[in-house]
Amino acid sequence: MSELLEIHPASESERVQIYRNNYEMWGGKGLSLEEHIEWGLNLPRHDRGEFVAGHCEGKLVASLVVFRLKFLLRGKVVPGMGIGGVFTVSAYRQRGFAAQMLRWAEEREHASGSAISLLFSDIDPTYYARLGYVTCASWKGWVDPSKTVIEAEGNVGTLIPFSPQNEIDSLQDLYDVHHATRPISIARDRDYWEYLLRNEPADSFYWLETANGARLGYVRLNERDDKCIIRDWALLEETEDTEQLLFRTLLQTARQRCAAQVGGWLPDSPTVRTLFGLKRRDKEITMLKPLDPTISLQADLLREAQHFKEIDHF
Repeated sequence: MSELLEIHPASESERVQIYRNNYEMWGGKGLSLEEHIEWGLNLPRHDRGEFVAGHCEGKLVASLVVFRLKFLLRGKVVPGMGIGGVFTVSAYRQRGFAAQMLRWAEEREHASGSAISLLFSDIDPTYYARLGYVTCASWKGWVDPSKTVIEAEGNVGTLIPFSPQNEIDSLQDLYDVHHATRPISIARDRDYWEYLLRNEPADSFYWLETANGARLGYVRLNERDDKCIIRDWALLEETEDTEQLLFRTLLQTARQRCAAQVGGWLPDSPTVRTLFGLKRRDKEITMLKPLDPTISLQADLLREAQHFKEIDHF
């Protein structure tokens, strides 16, 4: 039988200790310990998430972060939660502490109305499956744009850069239209959009436009070194033609800019599979758990979760 943790929402000083603890796992960015702590405390997610501390033998030995989310579930907005930063100090592992932390957080959030829990697993998902989480379709795709064949000019459009801070309403409308008919998606209200813009502020935003200036959607990219990461996008009308137009335009633009790789989290569609190739993600695997017993994670929900975007990862 596992030992019992003393679990509670973390104080500000305990948050500092949590970053001190997890330096062994997430501090490998060329930062000193103190730089790692300062980096963590300045993340937008530090203020958005609620840190949870677990104590054993008078020491803070386990932690996680709860993010409050909303899901669009079969046309209805329902409150939910996201779990991130699950960590146990190495000397205290194999004692059931992570499972206790998860149960405590889930019970607390369910009591406040949360109906679904979401996490992105970096470990063997069978661990979380034992705790009630179900693996969803999780794909990634990467391609060297110089080696792709972009057909006639009529199959590409134009990417027009813009400042997202001035276009939140338009972004929100496009995203909502793009996801309206999906059986499940992450619902993004104004507050969530503002958070997404604070998170990774160096990302670039582009409108997708046709040759005559008609706006068809947007794409959000993280462009660094010679890699172009597709982090978010939405289309006004999601058809095979518009999807081809988006990704062919993106690949052509990346080739013109001499990017060596383009890709990221991508859904399994004929267009994406042809242009990028797809592999199952071995990390950041999307997993869902119903907290409300009336919710059933049917096959279409598990499949459609492949449309969760990389920017929603916490």
